[in-house]
Amino acid sequence: MSKIELDIQNIGGISDASFSFGPGTTLVVGRNASNKTSLLRSVQFALGADEVPVRSGADLASVRLSLDDTEIQRQARRNGAGYEISDDSWLSDPDDTDLVNQFACLLGTNPLRSAVEKGEDVESLLKEPIDIEALESERSEKMSRKRDLRRDVERLDDIDERLADHTDELAETRERIETLDSELDDLYAEQNDTETDDERLEELREQRTDLRTERENYRDQIDELEETIDRLTDRRSTVESDLETAREHADSHDIERLKQERESVREELTEITERIDILQSVLSANRELLDSEYAGSLGYEPGLVDDELSCWACGNPAPRSDFEDTVDELQEVLKQDKQRKREREPELSDIENDIEAATDARRRVQKLESDLTDIDQQLQQRRDSLEQKRTELERIEAELDDIADEIETHESERAESRSDLATEIEETRLELQTLRRDAERLEETIEDLESKRDERERKRAEIEQLSADIRSLTDRIENQEQELRDVFNETMDDLIDALDFERIERVRLTGNFDIVIAREVDGVVREDSIEHLAESERAVIGLVLGLAGFLVYDVDEVSPLLLVDSLGAFDASRTERLIEYFTDTTRFLLAAVHPEVAARMDYETVSMT
Repeated sequence: MSKIELDIQNIGGISDASFSFGPGTTLVVGRNASNKTSLLRSVQFALGADEVPVRSGADLASVRLSLDDTEIQRQARRNGAGYEISDDSWLSDPDDTDLVNQFACLLGTNPLRSAVEKGEDVESLLKEPIDIEALESERSEKMSRKRDLRRDVERLDDIDERLADHTDELAETRERIETLDSELDDLYAEQNDTETDDERLEELREQRTDLRTERENYRDQIDELEETIDRLTDRRSTVESDLETAREHADSHDIERLKQERESVREELTEITERIDILQSVLSANRELLDSEYAGSLGYEPGLVDDELSCWACGNPAPRSDFEDTVDELQEVLKQDKQRKREREPELSDIENDIEAATDARRRVQKLESDLTDIDQQLQQRRDSLEQKRTELERIEAELDDIADEIETHESERAESRSDLATEIEETRLELQTLRRDAERLEETIEDLESKRDERERKRAEIEQLSADIRSLTDRIENQEQELRDVFNETMDDLIDALDFERIERVRLTGNFDIVIAREVDGVVREDSIEHLAESERAVIGLVLGLAGFLVYDVDEVSPLLLVDSLGAFDASRTERLIEYFTDTTRFLLAAVHPEVAARMDYETVSMT
């Protein structure tokens, strides 16, 4: 039969001890301050917890745990103000470690038990293992992507109409080209018979053709520049809108205030840490004075009224009870400082995240401002170029007017001797040239529109897939939350029935993961919030909720051990029923109890003194 072998050095109040536990339930028996919790904290450290109470005055704490064919040894060595902890632990997956710390190590410092006892929110703690936040984040990203795609598709709504118009225009242009080609052949044939040679007129016509070609080129360039300016103007509007949004987001974060808050929290944590070190040193000195076997040599004077001790700090005698009261007071202050430190450390991380978010927002504003400047520069360049092209076009128009006048004069001089055949041929050639360029431009435009249409269809398909994904994620979130509540409530019902509380009829989680208590008041069962329960009743609910989580998340498949401590809120009878209830749910159950409770049960025991 497999057993757990445990060797502990310098953890809590344990200097050097070895223990052996068989399968099933083992009761860790002892009075208060008998190192029951130190033993359980040692096991928790071996499983993978990052915190361990190193024995005062020791530089190295270690624990060795062996079970079946597996053995691990974990150490914590003092390193300046902190500890260097070895990586070797029973659990290698951080998620498994968090799960076990949350629901299998139900000591007095357990975060879930503490939250219930203080009336704090438990939703995030209960839902943490199913990682609903990750699902909600994924859904939010997909919804944002879907909105972006819809805006893109809306901008392409008229693509089919534009494509049809350009396709019809291209067909008409090609038909006109075929007609003009035929007409031009006929004109050339007629010219061979009727046209006489006139070099000056031919030169003028060539100049006119070249100028007309040049004019068409400038017109095309002007059209392209105007389209580019329109696109840049639209782009500028989009960037301006994004910039306004980014500025609003950046303005919503006050980095200087956040940095001041961070500095304030850091200073407070430093003060608390220094005070903790001082308190621990003073507390250690007082404990050594009270517990030393050689108290007489240190100032203990037996036989006097109240047994006096000489103060280690000032040397004056004082009653032993005063020193004991001082130790209690120091322990309470130390506990409060440690609690305050645990509360403030997450706040420092949150402030750091806010500063990073604010810095990213400012970078986003700078990037958009740079983009806006680039667009303005491009717009100015295109507008300057457009003005130049229009000036050149006016020059060409003037030259064409001059040439037209000269041709008219030249032709009028020989009007009686020639026909307008050459002019018709030239105009036909020019029209053909223009139409062919138009056809090429239309083909390019159609190709671009078809590409955009394909892009629109791809985005529509992606929108449909995103919609399906969003629905699926929404269903998963809602179903997992409901399943979590249902299983928790069923498990809580079983535990409450097993513990047979007189005043508590039921404990359940609402849709908002609030804890609601149904209890009997004056013979009537009424629902109440946990804030109205006594501290001892909240302690009971906190432990029961943690044990319910152990069952809900099948923690026994991850950890071979379930640790239970701080059962003072339960009477002996309920403690017995609680332990009996969980005996068959885990391979090894270690429960810290007082001797009078252990005497009622027939389980393996480990005595702590």
